[in-house]
Amino acid sequence: MRTRLKDIAQQLGCSLQTVSLVLNNKYHGRVTEARAQEVRETAEKMGYVVNFSAGCLRGKRSHAIGVIQPAVSPGGFPDLAATVARHLQKRDYQVYFYIQDDDRTNCEAINSLISRGVEGVILLDCYNIVPHCNNSCPVLAVGSMPKSEISVDKCSGCRNAVRHLIRCHGHRKIGYVTNGTQFCLSSAEKLEGVRLGMADEGLLFDEENYVDISAVTECEKKLKHLVMAKGLTAFCCANDYVAGRLISYLTRRGIRVPEDIAVTGFDGLNFGEFAGVPLATVVQPFELLGRRSVEIMLERISGKAPARMTEYLMPVFRPGPSCGCPLPHEPVLPMVEHLGLTYDQSDPVYAGELAGFVPPNQTPLPWK
Repeated sequence: MRTRLKDIAQQLGCSLQTVSLVLNNKYHGRVTEARAQEVRETAEKMGYVVNFSAGCLRGKRSHAIGVIQPAVSPGGFPDLAATVARHLQKRDYQVYFYIQDDDRTNCEAINSLISRGVEGVILLDCYNIVPHCNNSCPVLAVGSMPKSEISVDKCSGCRNAVRHLIRCHGHRKIGYVTNGTQFCLSSAEKLEGVRLGMADEGLLFDEENYVDISAVTECEKKLKHLVMAKGLTAFCCANDYVAGRLISYLTRRGIRVPEDIAVTGFDGLNFGEFAGVPLATVVQPFELLGRRSVEIMLERISGKAPARMTEYLMPVFRPGPSCGCPLPHEPVLPMVEHLGLTYDQSDPVYAGELAGFVPPNQTPLPWK
């Protein structure tokens, strides 16, 4: 049987009003701190759970946010979803997740969440974004889609990676490898970054050096031609998964990474540090992206932020053995979030701004 406020009041021998004030955090100046602590402890022991739905029926705020993400999430967006949920929970918000399993419009998903009383909806790299299909609550689009309102400057990320390959390692013949536009939604931005990075150093990107591994029958033949016939010495990859597959493919054919071919990834996923050849990659600031998404959403709910805006966050390039650099730090072996251990969430190692090789707020390399 569900524990009620009345049950807690009877257990403590106090008024229903006292229990209500404490559990709704409105007791300050009206109930002593010692009594408030006693109420909270008793409520926890009795298994009391706040009935948000009942509160909504009485016209109260739900303190709930809906988060929509695709079933197949590119890059590190599962990590981003967890970051968004953590920051919402810190602010005492519930999170309702909706998994988008096809490429239909998001209006149906948004309306479904609104019907459950959410105060806002955050879309994480969803297909067919419709940011304002319902005016009854704010909707914030986050990620790589064209209509996203907060995203990462992926062009600058690849631009810096290419310039590192050229300036630090002397590469002049550089290719770009992607897994198509369906699962690498920002591939065009990253390719433009490769072009600009080479142009910064007085080089021209050869469009023949573009490889799409989703074109299964052609990509292996093309890779062999680019490496063996054209003499490419480096590849920038659209994400860490592509980079990992490319390194495995090359090394199994006797091509050394980075001695023969240098490889860089994009996203900064943890597995890259533990690969056979630890991965040099562009690190997306998922911690900052998640925090800013929550901040903007809560500002919109309170009416303090405009309904439409565009904000870009800067990624950082993390060098590593796959490009010819040493690891900037020793990989952290324990998965602390799964072991129940505590750590500083602001630590740059976990914020995607890995300490020891770049300032926390790295800006693009200065242009020549």
